[in-house]
Amino acid sequence: MPQGRMSVKAVDSEETAGENGSAANVLDGDASTLWHTRWYAATAPMPHALTLDLGAAYDVSALRHPPRQTRGHGRIADYRVSTSTDGVTWGPAAATGTFADGAGGQDVGFTPNGPLRQAHRHPRGGRQPVDLDRRTERRPPPVAPRAAPERPSSGAPAQYGGPSRRGGRMTRRKSAAEVFDALAERYEEAFGRVPGQLAALDWLTARLPAGARVLDVGSGTGRPTAEALARAGCAVTGIDVSAAMVALARSRVPQARFEQADVRTYAPGPEGFDAVCAFFPLLVMDQPEVADALDRMASWVAPGGYFVMATVPGDIRGLDIEWMGHEVTVSSLSTEDHLSRLADRGLEVLHHHTAAFRPAGGLAEPEEHLFCYARRPA
Repeated sequence: MPQGRMSVKAVDSEETAGENGSAANVLDGDASTLWHTRWYAATAPMPHALTLDLGAAYDVSALRHPPRQTRGHGRIADYRVSTSTDGVTWGPAAATGTFADGAGGQDVGFTPNGPLRQAHRHPRGGRQPVDLDRRTERRPPPVAPRAAPERPSSGAPAQYGGPSRRGGRMTRRKSAAEVFDALAERYEEAFGRVPGQLAALDWLTARLPAGARVLDVGSGTGRPTAEALARAGCAVTGIDVSAAMVALARSRVPQARFEQADVRTYAPGPEGFDAVCAFFPLLVMDQPEVADALDRMASWVAPGGYFVMATVPGDIRGLDIEWMGHEVTVSSLSTEDHLSRLADRGLEVLHHHTAAFRPAGGLAEPEEHLFCYARRPA
């Protein structure tokens, strides 16, 4: 079947603002690209459907579906294949089922009723378009996040670690402190220039007076957050669980003060801060601890002060992943839970958005980020 004659006839949702998630990617022959439903400004509800016009009539008895390669979430779970001879009248479902959760290609055999309409990639033979509804999305257990975290943060608690089974053997998951002690400068190479983080810092420093007291939670190497804030004349305190990161930060940003501390137990003074920054510090911990740490950070914002944060959003708890060569366990909250908790703690959410980011040098997988700017009324 000549792929050059195939085209996307219709799609119910595609993401073209936050990433290149165009439906046309299903026909480009590149396994590294994908069709992604809308997530940047709003999340499109399931089910989803994609119609392919094969350009002519063919005898087709199966299709092959290559799942998303870069992450376990976002893969199709339940599917339905329908066919038509004219793309208008559709017969009964030619095939239904549930794809296995894996990165390998999966075949769907069926008796065609006409043109084929499919959700991801091309059929191996058939009669024309394949209507494969994306009824449920494959998401990591035990809960269903919109986006599963791919990246831990050095601001997470050092104590969260435990046994994990990989390759039939038990291994101990590393704590955040152990991971970031080992990564040190490599972390900055991969994540030192996140556009959304740099934009958030520009937004914040434009609103802070000289001498403003700012807390940087999960300060890492001190770059770019503490460095940008100190350059703007702020009095910066950075906290991080990694001794290696704290040592690097002290050498790179001597104008700021850095402490080895855990966000779950850190106790600032009663006056709080004029601003609190939290760029990805809450992922390597259990989900209740994520919620509690978010509440704690919000409480440290003084009246009239600002809270700026970023994370990888998703309603997920205790997901084992391999990240930058290390086995870690991550948790997070959904976008909606982040926003509602901040509002419940008396902060006014001024802006939030999600954006895709590809770490430099291929050191980690691409990921989706949530950025949120908030303020406590004076």
